Amino acid sequence: SRVIVIGAGVVGASSAYRLAQAGAKVLVLEAERVGGGTSGISYAWTNAHRKPPFPYHQLNVNGMKTHATLREEFGGTPWWHDGGSLEWTEPDRQSSFRDNVAQLREWGYAAEYVTPAQVAALEPDIDLSVLGDAPVAYFPAEAWCDPLVYAHAMLSAAMRRHGARLICGARVAAPPMPADRASGLRLADG
Repeated sequence: SRVIVIGAGVVGASSAYRLAQAGAKVLVLEAERVGGGTSGISYAWTNAHRKPPFPYHQLNVNGMKTHATLREEFGGTPWWHDGGSLEWTEPDRQSSFRDNVAQLREWGYAAEYVTPAQVAALEPDIDLSVLGDAPVAYFPAEAWCDPLVYAHAMLSAAMRRHGARLICGARVAAPPMPADRASGLRLADG
């Protein structure tokens, strides 16, 4: 089958890679540059805390696991930066903070409280005086992703390994919105 992917951000690049890997002839149309839209301005923190209800939390956990397993598929992931994350809050919000950590633990999510000495070992640049006596939670499975490097890696793999094509500077006039499937689209230049 032939597929047109509109946009070469994280979602478009991932879709293009998996579609091409599955045997589709993929053409990616990007208006400006790879990662030039939302992906280029995103922090791309992979986490699943403060994401209720449970099904939404689990969707995020699965996304975290999928990102982590790309290391095996790509033999290295220069876009993936693991090491966990730390979080603390103001005194008036500590009750909901503790409730969130307790909920995450009930759901089997890696969440633990750490001491100031552990904070200093994990993140030496944090000024411990800003913590006061606030509880600090550590989420060791969390990471962040460099979305530009990720999008480029996915598109490069889609093109090199699976023959996908990329056209930058292609502005879509209006994507077709039929009830079941599209048979084409029109670019802004006709």
